[in-house]
Amino acid sequence: MGSDSASKIKMNTLVTEQITSFIAMIQHAGVPALRIAFTIAVLAMSGVGLYTFQKPHQLFDQDPEVDTDTAVARHNRIEEVIFVYARMMLLLRSDTRAL
Repeated sequence: MGSDSASKIKMNTLVTEQITSFIAMIQHAGVPALRIAFTIAVLAMSGVGLYTFQKPHQLFDQDPEVDTDTAVARHNRIEEVIFVYARMMLLLRSDTRAL
C-alpha cells in the first residue's frame, strides 16, 4: 500500500509539472497577441472618447422630443458617460501594463 501511494504522488507530481510547463508555454506564446489586442482596444476607446468629447453638444444637448429633459438630466447623462469611459480606460491601461 505504501508503494502504491508513493507512485500516485510521483504520477501526480509528473502530471502537475507537465501541465505547468504547458500553461507556461501557452502564456509565453500568447503575450504578444494579448498586447496587440489590448493596444487595439485602447486605441479604439481613445478614438471613441475623442469623438464623444469633441461633439458634446450634438450628443448631450437638450432633446426637443423629451418633455422632462432638464439640465440636471443632461448633466447626469454626461457624468454617466464620463464614469464608464474613465473606468474602461483604467481597466484597459492596467491590463496592458500587466503584460
